[in-house]
Amino acid sequence: MAAPTFQELYDLGRAEAIALRPDLVVADGDITDMLLAAATAMADKNVQYASEEILKTYVNGATGDDLTVLADDHFNIQRKVATAAQVTLSFARPAGAEPATTIFAGHLVATVLDAAGDTVEFATDINLFFGVGINGPLTVSATAVEEGAGSNVLAGEITRILDSISNDASFTVTNSVAAAGGNDEETDEELRARIKALSLTLRRGTLAALEFGALTVPSVRVAVASEDITTGIVRVAVSDSAGSSNSQMTSDVETALEEYRAAGTDVTVVGGKVLSQVISVQLRLEAGFQASTLLDSVSDAIVERVSELKLGETLYLTMIRTAAQNTNDAILDVVVITPASDVVPDDDELIRVTGTPTVTEVP
Repeated sequence: MAAPTFQELYDLGRAEAIALRPDLVVADGDITDMLLAAATAMADKNVQYASEEILKTYVNGATGDDLTVLADDHFNIQRKVATAAQVTLSFARPAGAEPATTIFAGHLVATVLDAAGDTVEFATDINLFFGVGINGPLTVSATAVEEGAGSNVLAGEITRILDSISNDASFTVTNSVAAAGGNDEETDEELRARIKALSLTLRRGTLAALEFGALTVPSVRVAVASEDITTGIVRVAVSDSAGSSNSQMTSDVETALEEYRAAGTDVTVVGGKVLSQVISVQLRLEAGFQASTLLDSVSDAIVERVSELKLGETLYLTMIRTAAQNTNDAILDVVVITPASDVVPDDDELIRVTGTPTVTEVP
């Protein structure tokens, strides 16, 4: 049943007033009309408020803080907060009879400044001790100072030492592997998906339950469970929102899955990794249409479509064509130059676009 409209509420009030006083005349703009309109406005506001409050009690209707409260209160599922990336750092100093030195926990390092002057800072998690004459490289774990997906820096990008090390400027730092585990706060869409998946996990031991269990780990935003029907081996691939992972993440998932796996079933947890893909397309346009006006929007549409792929999902050429062609009716056809065929990743690989897709017009 639909909520009553403003006019329906007004007509209802007018009919009630005339029923109480049959000789009442309601003319446009008179005092009676004004009072009925004012009362109707109040009633309409109440209807709107009640409708909005009722909508907040539904998973598909609640948003923001209302959805957070609903998930926690009704399903004991908490919205995931933003998480900071973790990384393994390698410190080293030139060969020589160097004195004993300690790099204390909380020591700050960072990536090089980008074109906008921005950088990503990391702080060491524990003390790192260099003995007399020990030059390294020695490794230590570190955590990004700020949370968010932007803290997932690539391998080799952390090269700046911000805090002095016992007045020894000869130390260098780098990260041989990419940082992983950095995520933005869980979106409404992601939280709704977890709520709706809950009913599939109640029996535990199922593939859906394993995926749900893996997603209870804060740093995990993507989880795909699969089973080899020949060997019976169950594997769960996990990653952050960018498709990366690290040993800490997989270890945390292994611990979490003890509450979800079936007894006697060996579950192997593997970290996801990004499969970078270069994409280039050519557009066939209506005569006289200027290609320059839509190149950027086509490129953005392709990146957005590929970013929706999950671990192990195939990138079909039709996906690229459709994403590009739906951008503007002036696009008559899309020719995918790269890749030459559908891209089929391994179960633990997440396909993402390398750089910016190249979009040109058919000569």
